[in-house]
Amino acid sequence: MATSCTKKEGTPGPDDSAFRTQSELSDVVIVVEGRPLHVNRSVLSLISPVFLKMFNGEWKGKAEVPLADKKYDHFVELLLCVYPPHGKLISMETLDVVLPLADEYGIESLKLRCEAFVLARFQHRITKFNNPPTKELVHFLYLADKYKLKTLLEESVEKVILRPYDGKGGVKMLNEFGLLSVEVKYRITSERLCLLEKQQCPFSL
Repeated sequence: MATSCTKKEGTPGPDDSAFRTQSELSDVVIVVEGRPLHVNRSVLSLISPVFLKMFNGEWKGKAEVPLADKKYDHFVELLLCVYPPHGKLISMETLDVVLPLADEYGIESLKLRCEAFVLARFQHRITKFNNPPTKELVHFLYLADKYKLKTLLEESVEKVILRPYDGKGGVKMLNEFGLLSVEVKYRITSERLCLLEKQQCPFSL
């Protein structure tokens, strides 16, 4: 599935200079795609309960830890978002990279930052942000459903029920709409029905 943060060929990767070499504070090396990232296990353990469990379990005492199923640039983006003192802001280019990793590693604060980023777009004074194209809106809905972002789910549903449903360009025709949970699909169809009934009977209470 294509994401909004697909890196264009020739585009430089994220700034990994803080993690390329050993520092006074780094005490473990995480190897991603054969490339080392020098980090501090205590810092990662404070950020993520999953890292805490790993460093006290299968990774305990290891000076070097390989992550075979991760992409180097994606993991650097995660570190830049959560590792002090960086605190990199979420963007459309990084949302689909850091949100899945935040969910995988149980970093709830980063998940909430991702949610807040999209909600801020919904409230933006510029129309193209607060009223995104249907495909982008359904993508936000899909993320909210998949990663249990309750506030974003509410806001996305409110917008989606106002969009065309069937036919060319309708929300039902988009791939990610098909990936939504049964509960969310049912809610959308139910709320659309209620909306249509109110429009057809303007004097109803």
